Amino acid sequence: MQPRVRAMLPGIILLLVGVLLLVGSSVTLEGWVYAIGLGALFLLTYFLINQYALLGAGCIISAVGAFAAFAREPMSPGFEAGGFLVALGVGFLVIYVLSRRWHTWRALVPGSMLVLVGSAVALASVVVLSRCLPMPWWMS
Repeated sequence: MQPRVRAMLPGIILLLVGVLLLVGSSVTLEGWVYAIGLGALFLLTYFLINQYALLGAGCIISAVGAFAAFAREPMSPGFEAGGFLVALGVGFLVIYVLSRRWHTWRALVPGSMLVLVGSAVALASVVVLSRCLPMPWWMS
């Protein structure tokens, strides 16, 4: 990237955040729209200047926003908690894929653990609710 464009990038990002907030004040938007918009800004910045920290922030914030969009309908508490953990895990796995750093497992290990634990919590919630069993202490 050219030094001139790189110097203007913080101003462009600030301008885009201001536009997002201006649109949000004139139109009623839910919180997940802001989260996905902010995550998209981080991801756009990552693709422009290729700085690894921006990729992490963009993927995690976008994953939380996507979960918030998905969780607008009421769910059981265990399924919702499991879904949140799966969404965070998927955010970490997307970091691993988009960074193309196959030799480092920094994002792969927490992402896979979060997906596994979140799936177990969600599955346990479905099994407990379908069989009308008492909820375990860790789900109450």
